[in-house]
Amino acid sequence: ISRVLVSHTVGYFLSTVAGGIFLDFLPKYAYTVLGFAFFMAGLGTAGTPFTSTLWGLGFLQHVAGWGHGFTDSAGSVVCVRLWGEKASAPMHAMPSGYPIGAFIIPLIVIPFLSPDRPAAANGTTPPPLSVEEAWHLSKVQWPYVGVSM
Repeated sequence: ISRVLVSHTVGYFLSTVAGGIFLDFLPKYAYTVLGFAFFMAGLGTAGTPFTSTLWGLGFLQHVAGWGHGFTDSAGSVVCVRLWGEKASAPMHAMPSGYPIGAFIIPLIVIPFLSPDRPAAANGTTPPPLSVEEAWHLSKVQWPYVGVSM
């Protein structure tokens, strides 16, 4: 998992730098970059539960990282263009969406995880599910797709 996080962070860093350089020269395309960034972040997030390899997950998180970095770069330009000299409060409020989402998403996902199994007739705990059984019982991909839209 640490490699996946590094892949996301590298994508975020590269896109923040690339987005900053691009928007320094062409700030009129900030809304286009923002739309492209939302698409990339949504694509990476929606595809995450459907991949079964570490490399696929790393690639999708890298794509999502590019989307998040472009969102921050273009979002800053849009905030300054909208509010001018009064942009300090919106500039500080913009990154707070990620922690709020990190708090709310587990509440959305919990009902879609594999269901609890009842205890056996004699009161013992049944053996744990195999990975394949848990994958077939879980519907965790649908919150990912819904949130990415």
